[in-house]
Amino acid sequence: MARTSSETIKKINELYFVLGIKSQVAKRLGISPATVSKYIDPNYKPDNQLILSDIPDYNVNLNLADFDKDWCEILQISQEEIDEIEKFRKEFN
Repeated sequence: MARTSSETIKKINELYFVLGIKSQVAKRLGISPATVSKYIDPNYKPDNQLILSDIPDYNVNLNLADFDKDWCEILQISQEEIDEIEKFRKEFN
């Protein structure tokens, strides 16, 4: 039985994090789905990617009185923009 390298294990976890399908990971790496299952770390978070669950919730209810009046108009978010932000956030959760 061949030993799975630490580099392959890292690739397994990176691909599984992105794809979420063991058979697709196995196909891309040319290994068996059983090997993928054996080495998946359920708590894996990639080092070089931003994890959306780590981003704190945003607060669109800013107190505009705390800002200079010149910035007030720029900082206001329309309801349409709020809806788009919420839609975008739901796609990644």
